[in-house]
Amino acid sequence: MFGYYFAYRIGSAMGNAIVTVLAILGAAIAAIVLGIAIFIAANWAPEKSVEELKARWAPPPSTFLEVDGLSVHLRDEGPRDDQTPIVLLHGSGTSLHAWEGWVAALKDKRRVIKSIKDRIAHGHNVSIAEVGALDEHRRAILGIAMVANDRGYVEGGLSNVVQIGIHGFANAESHARWALEHKVHVVSADRVRGGSIGKAVAGGLRFLGNATRIWVDFDMDVLDRAYAPGAPAAMPGGLLPHELEEAAFLLGREKRVAGIDITEVDPERDVAEMTVRAACAVLLSFCTGVASR
Repeated sequence: MFGYYFAYRIGSAMGNAIVTVLAILGAAIAAIVLGIAIFIAANWAPEKSVEELKARWAPPPSTFLEVDGLSVHLRDEGPRDDQTPIVLLHGSGTSLHAWEGWVAALKDKRRVIKSIKDRIAHGHNVSIAEVGALDEHRRAILGIAMVANDRGYVEGGLSNVVQIGIHGFANAESHARWALEHKVHVVSADRVRGGSIGKAVAGGLRFLGNATRIWVDFDMDVLDRAYAPGAPAAMPGGLLPHELEEAAFLLGREKRVAGIDITEVDPERDVAEMTVRAACAVLLSFCTGVASR
């Protein structure tokens, strides 16, 4: 009888303990849910209109242009008498803030335009700012459009495209199929290593055939990630810095190359200025090639 009573008391105590624990957990969960609800209620705000967003994030001297049905937001800083402005484009997944250090260093002596075509819902992108002479900016936008990551511009404005150094797993299957359908000449990083960057560039130039003007886009994320921590999309197994520099020199030496842009550089994510210095080396290599024409 005593054993039965003792076992009953233990079982009853354990049952009470379990009920107490469940009650505490329930109270904690209820408190968390209530806290989340209060936080949402305190911070909730109705969706703002495009004009309200512009007033908040794009104050004067910001302005917008309509180009081919797209809203283009610009910031123009530096001397207005500079006839060869520097155009800075930021890639997807980042913003104009990536260029703030560059603009601060350049705008006292050079005219600097930061821009990106608006692809955000409701036709608004608040990542850029200002405009002055509309005709000059419209000419600049044409250059931007031609190098944009936009199929419509590739199909409508570029007759031949060469892509050198892309990683084998960088594109989705649909993108690879689209490139094949549109006869984009692709030389993967593996193929570059199997030959040389010089052969890859020469083959690309041959593919372009009778093109009278060539525009070159250097995406720094083509480099191996170990050498480009400030290129958000860089992957292991990419090109080496000296290969990209050699390509820049060879393309600079090609008389049909009318200009270049250097993209996919985020100084705020960089380590020891590795990516920024690699981008500068690409620019200097290209200029060296141009000087040797």
